[in-house]
Amino acid sequence: MNQKFLREYDAVIKDQMTKGVVEIVDKEDVGELGKVHYIPHRAVIRCDKVTIKLRIVYDASAKTSGPS
Repeated sequence: MNQKFLREYDAVIKDQMTKGVVEIVDKEDVGELGKVHYIPHRAVIRCDKVTIKLRIVYDASAKTSGPS
């Protein structure tokens, strides 16, 4: 991924933070067991589109067999 798309990815994440879609988990917010669940995400880049070339896709059904 080139620098242009990394900046755009960062801008999308920051926009989602201001809208309350995603949030930063502070150390104080971690539960007693110290476990926090994260949703993996990745960029989908469509260079053939005129308006939105980059969007972020979240995989809420991801499974893991250990710590991530």
